[in-house]
Amino acid sequence: MPSESRRQTVEAFAPALASVAAYVIFLALVLAPYGFNVSALIGLGATNPLNDAASLPDGLIVFQGIGYDGQHFYHVARSLVRGERPSVPAVRVQRIGYPLAAALLSLGQEAAIPYALVAVNLLAVATGTAVFVRLLRRHGLNPWWSLLFALNSGQILAVQMDLALPMVLAFAAGAWLCWEKRRVGAAGALLAAALLTRESAVLFLLPLVAAELLAKRWRAAVVLGLSVVPFFAWQGALKVWLGAGGMAVSARHIVAPGAGMATALGSAVASIGQGLGTMVRQGSVVAVMALTLAALAVSLWRMRTGYDAYTGGVFVHAAFALFASYDIWAAYASAGRVFAGMFPLLVLSYGIRRERWTWALLMASAALGLFTLLRPFVISPHVPFAVTG
Repeated sequence: MPSESRRQTVEAFAPALASVAAYVIFLALVLAPYGFNVSALIGLGATNPLNDAASLPDGLIVFQGIGYDGQHFYHVARSLVRGERPSVPAVRVQRIGYPLAAALLSLGQEAAIPYALVAVNLLAVATGTAVFVRLLRRHGLNPWWSLLFALNSGQILAVQMDLALPMVLAFAAGAWLCWEKRRVGAAGALLAAALLTRESAVLFLLPLVAAELLAKRWRAAVVLGLSVVPFFAWQGALKVWLGAGGMAVSARHIVAPGAGMATALGSAVASIGQGLGTMVRQGSVVAVMALTLAALAVSLWRMRTGYDAYTGGVFVHAAFALFASYDIWAAYASAGRVFAGMFPLLVLSYGIRRERWTWALLMASAALGLFTLLRPFVISPHVPFAVTG
């Protein structure tokens, strides 16, 4: 009926629009100290060789220090717009989805790239949230649970720092919906796009393949498995184009289980007595660590009576976190983001079987998201900056 269809459309888009509105307000507050210059989100660092002052356009915010990962996406997008060979490491170019989308949205205008990076992420949040609402409806959950998709710690950090996670999660949500509808080919195509945006999207692929194998749906498992082919083809293209692929560098982030966590925990203990801001920064990493380990335990407990792809996805994310290097666990900006895909998976896992431990994890992830929204204004240190030109 038209009225029912209209109601479902409102249900899908109200959380998406509310999430985008929240991000617009959040970004306005973050950018206020920089005169609302959106290039502050890129994280350009003055000591990074990529950011030679003579080669950068006028009007960009450049911080003291090495900068952060968003600057690599900016430089890849800029190279695409200018038709030049990227000067960033191959591991950054292998994550081509986000800078390619920004380059296309900028319509060939280099000055528009900082705005395009923000716009792509906001569009990804809105689209992913609307799709996630459809998943929630299939599992009988209130559409507003989608805020744990849109405003989890990883999404917030990625939007704040011009990173690729919103696109990855949007592709993943689309893949989950297609998979539930048994449109396995479409699910595989979306997962392929996610892998070309960030290689960690394999953590969304593995539990779906496992579900097909356990159900003895061999053809579907093969179709989903083929989603890695474009990624490896792109690796080959990078070796021809840039002389190297990126996987060797990505593999360096995998270490002995618990080694990265143990080093980060030692740093947190050493921070005791070094000032409230330092202790909160280190303590927030420990909080992510505790939540991840709790998610690992709960997912194992749930799977003892049967496997479902979403609980399996939580397990895969949490288990891989055990092998993450100290580079990932060293700071909240990475620890709160890299394995944040488990938060929307927790929601869907709860939709399949509602029990108190998963609900408690969802409340903890909501608290982590709230902390991430407040973090730039409470504990993030001020870094001196200059404006190019």
